Amino acid sequence: MDKNKQLIAVESTRALARVGVQFGLANKIFEEERKEYWTLRLNELRKEKLHEDLLKESTDCILEFSDWHLGYCLRSMSKNRLKDYVGAFSDSNKAIELKPNCSDAYCRRSFSKNNLKDYTGAISDSNKAISLSPNYADAYYSRGYSKNGLKDYAGAISDFDKAIELDPNGANSYNNRGNSKYNLKDYASAISDYNKAIELDPNDSNVYNTRGYAKYLLSDFKGAISDYDKALELNPNHKLAKNNRDIAIRKLKEFENFNSFEPEMVFVQGGTFQMGSDDENASDDEKPAHTVTVDSFYIGKYPVTQKQWRDVMGNNPSYFEDCDDCPIEHVSWNDVQDFLKKLNGMTGKNYRLPTEAEWEFAARGGTKSNNYLYSGSNDLDEVAWYCNNSDRKTHPVGQKKPNELGIYDMSGNVYEWCNDWYDYLYYKTSPVLNPKGPEKGDARVVRGGCWYFNYYRVSLRYYYYPSYRYDNCGFRVLSRYD
Repeated sequence: MDKNKQLIAVESTRALARVGVQFGLANKIFEEERKEYWTLRLNELRKEKLHEDLLKESTDCILEFSDWHLGYCLRSMSKNRLKDYVGAFSDSNKAIELKPNCSDAYCRRSFSKNNLKDYTGAISDSNKAISLSPNYADAYYSRGYSKNGLKDYAGAISDFDKAIELDPNGANSYNNRGNSKYNLKDYASAISDYNKAIELDPNDSNVYNTRGYAKYLLSDFKGAISDYDKALELNPNHKLAKNNRDIAIRKLKEFENFNSFEPEMVFVQGGTFQMGSDDENASDDEKPAHTVTVDSFYIGKYPVTQKQWRDVMGNNPSYFEDCDDCPIEHVSWNDVQDFLKKLNGMTGKNYRLPTEAEWEFAARGGTKSNNYLYSGSNDLDEVAWYCNNSDRKTHPVGQKKPNELGIYDMSGNVYEWCNDWYDYLYYKTSPVLNPKGPEKGDARVVRGGCWYFNYYRVSLRYYYYPSYRYDNCGFRVLSRYD
């Protein structure tokens, strides 16, 4: 009998069949036909994801055929979808009791156990379903879900791969494979899977929310907000999407504010140079002059300014305030670490302080060095704000002559924090390649001189304690060259 005839014939006798069951008078002639009807009808509802209708009609099926596994199996599915996990578990148990070799019943029970967070028990049921039906996509999907719950993300991906191979149109398999990749921090690949899941099922608000968070972690804040908007359009009560959207909006504003700061960097080609000085006027901690080789890097063209600090940190601790283009000062080495952490979070980059060796190599002009006494000249007035010309205050960056690499203010204006601990005797044991300073110490290195001193040799070393703040000390940033 074709589908339409089944529906017409069975619907017309359905009420009579119920009465027949009630009074124990079911007509055996119609039994196979009714089972055929129920199989067709319930699987249609299953396919269309009409879970409330499936719950109602599978209950009707059980009323008519209380010893037939199908009604219990599909009612278990509907209860899982409607979050009655204990009820779903009970129905799948009954289905297994009625048909011990029913792979679908084991699979449904594995879903119930997953929803009840019994992931180990769920895997056992999924394994049984797979042993009974080796090409059962839902069983691989359920086992992958369990492995996700147990943080076996690689194993989960393998199961989702198999589920997708068997059923390429399974949106949930793509979604949860994306979740596994997300948990492995492979956000770009996760987004690819979320895209496919949305293509197959464009009405799942949770997928938009999760894809939004993956985009957020890749600093695509606008894309993240768009996904959260879609999740809320589909489900206005999606609290997580609303919260994530608010966070992304704040982050986007921070990022847009930061764009006015994006540090102007100068490329410094790596090379070898003589660090320190053996000059008779040099301090003992500048001696001996020694060979050092540094890798290539980028360094700030200017010291970080008050405006740049304020754009990132939201405050201006400078003593000489109200000068946006003056270098930030009155910030400790520890304060600078907080700045760098926030800056890197905003940009997705990896800015840091220069090592003392990197700082001196850049200040000397790198591979273009003319071996000047100061950074960019032998005439201090050309390149530095110092005690004789500063009027005892800082000045806007970039007003003096740059050095050979086009870097400004590496002599004078403010001292600049370096990453290294200070050690008076470090030069006697310093390694040749990329020295990073001693492993521990009490104070951090500062270099370059400041507005109230007149000692500015490019090799001059000084130090401050990392928690101290001075109105003569700022910093510039460095990033690696990869």
